[in-house]
Amino acid sequence: MTGESVPSSDPSAKGEGPLSPVHAQLIRLHERLIKQLVSIRDELSAPTTRWLLREIQSQVGPASTEGIQGILEGLEGALRAAKVSESQARAALLGSSADDPQSVEPDLPLRLARFVADRRNLPGFTYTLEKDLVRGWIVYWKDSSRDGTVRGSGRYYERPYALLDEF
Repeated sequence: MTGESVPSSDPSAKGEGPLSPVHAQLIRLHERLIKQLVSIRDELSAPTTRWLLREIQSQVGPASTEGIQGILEGLEGALRAAKVSESQARAALLGSSADDPQSVEPDLPLRLARFVADRRNLPGFTYTLEKDLVRGWIVYWKDSSRDGTVRGSGRYYERPYALLDEF
């Protein structure tokens, strides 16, 4: 067998598999985009920025700050779209399995998806998902024992402090 080359049966060696460098780069691109959008959103909605906008609004008028509000709304939409795109890319490239957190709900944030995926196969664990305009995704969960006694329940928010930021 000297001089013979045996073709690799590993699809990722050819750049076609689910963990190829191209696919990893696509996922990293999504993560970087989401991180930058979150950073911009946080900076625009920071208390000092809001204070500055209120000062400008009091001196110039309400029309002067309408543009920033439109930008924030567009930024939230872009962030949601980027998260959906990332979850679809992960599902398509890495494949969905029962243990995959993104198989719970495609556009559910990874932190909430992990919470549900880790517990959903446990006996007595039930959950419902709700989408709120201010707080984002909300996971209502309940854990019951075999005899029906509730061991724990609660809510898990995507953005738990969103309501406080408005006041």
